[in-house]
Amino acid sequence: MKIHEKIRQAREAKDLSQGQMAEKLGMSLNGYGRIELGKTDIKNSKIEKIAQALEIDPLELIASGEKKLFYIGDNCQIGDITNYQTNDKNIQNFLLKKEVEKLQSIIQSKDKELSYLQEIIVLLKQK
Repeated sequence: MKIHEKIRQAREAKDLSQGQMAEKLGMSLNGYGRIELGKTDIKNSKIEKIAQALEIDPLELIASGEKKLFYIGDNCQIGDITNYQTNDKNIQNFLLKKEVEKLQSIIQSKDKELSYLQEIIVLLKQK
């Protein structure tokens, strides 16, 4: 299923009209209608705004295609990797950026944990 079809389906599932979505996004009804018809290229920033308006993860909209990418979701455990497929270079870049951000966050958490454990070791040696 293509992005514009998923957007329409998600909007309908939320019982929102195209007019309501256009208003939420600060767009004209015609402009929003072109998105749902697949006549407008959707930039990553617009995908994020649409997903926010629909209260869904942007990856739910862009998960499709042939090439496989892996994205570690916000609420994942280590090793919990979700497979998303796409052949759009902009979306691939978006997914890779999100994966890098998540991995950087994991590294920061591990660095804090390591620092804390090193402090405990010092305190235990003093006793």
